[in-house]
Amino acid sequence: MSKLHESIKVSAVEFWEFIFAMGFALLSFNTIAWGMNKGMNETLFSGGKVMEYFIIVTGVYLVATYEKLKMKKTKKISTWKYVKENLVNYYPAILAGVLLVFIVRNSITGTPLIRIPRLLVGSMLELFGLSQTGILSYELLPGNQALADAIANGGINILWNEPLSYLSAMIIAGSFLFYALSHNEELYKNVICPLVIIVGYGTLSIMGDYSSVNLTSFGVSAILIRCLSGLALGSLIYYFALHLKQNHYPIFSKSFLTIINLLFIIYFIWSFIFGIEWSGTVNMIFIIPFIIINLVGEDYISKNLDNHFSIYLGQIALYIFSSHIAFVYLVPHLFPTLNFTNSIIIYMLVCFVWANFMYLFDSFVVTPLFRRK
Repeated sequence: MSKLHESIKVSAVEFWEFIFAMGFALLSFNTIAWGMNKGMNETLFSGGKVMEYFIIVTGVYLVATYEKLKMKKTKKISTWKYVKENLVNYYPAILAGVLLVFIVRNSITGTPLIRIPRLLVGSMLELFGLSQTGILSYELLPGNQALADAIANGGINILWNEPLSYLSAMIIAGSFLFYALSHNEELYKNVICPLVIIVGYGTLSIMGDYSSVNLTSFGVSAILIRCLSGLALGSLIYYFALHLKQNHYPIFSKSFLTIINLLFIIYFIWSFIFGIEWSGTVNMIFIIPFIIINLVGEDYISKNLDNHFSIYLGQIALYIFSSHIAFVYLVPHLFPTLNFTNSIIIYMLVCFVWANFMYLFDSFVVTPLFRRK
């Protein structure tokens, strides 16, 4: 990671990013590997509908990046610099994530080698992290048989790694918001962000679909609108958390914040395991104050999470998020007779080992070659 990107990280936020990435990975395994491809229904591991956590935190870091550049007295804070830094930081995870799923799923379905070049060409935008530009529409085929049928019938624009659509959308949405922020910060936080939040989430409510990867009747994908809204919300949360840190209100005692934080932690763990009835948007009622408490960092839990190990977990969370879909298909294929519990254990171990391999490769190969120290 670049020094600038690394310096804006908040330890407690990074720790929970890892936990939430694991929860999301468990959700994918339960719904796709066990539910869709095996036709079995398990009640455990709902994932807690926590995608908003990642989007909002990225919005927090968007403003933190800008403030860091201001503190460094950068003469010209360009949007291109922000976009380039994001691409440099995220591209190894994007490329490895898409290629890994591409190889695993085509191997499992027995795709003829003659069709591989066409499928690669059809996946070029996804390989470059640009699947949410709206240039192409994609087929989303989590079922193994559905994928095999689509390839046999000549389909080439297949979305291999759905979670990375969110990362693509966050990069694209972030470039527009960072441009507005770098040109007029007051206008950005007082007018643009509130407007984007109201219009964005209002539009999603009308659409009734928060996870569409293809163009909607509004001309953009629901995921892109969702990311624009979430990044804007995260931007405002940054300013609010900063205000709380600078003004030590008596009501926010360490003990009070610790109890509230603990209640949120219990809620999220419960929702990961047993599920929740409401949507991810309603779940934001719990996610927003949880992020704020961890950004302020005045409670005993956050203070104990303030260490390099938490930062490390946050860094490998990116690789778990970007590559876990490959293991959703690979583990049941390699161990078809294992029960749900044993499959989950192997799956999580494989995800963790792969994430560490990618983290080391990124740190000791990619960074010396392509990133400034």
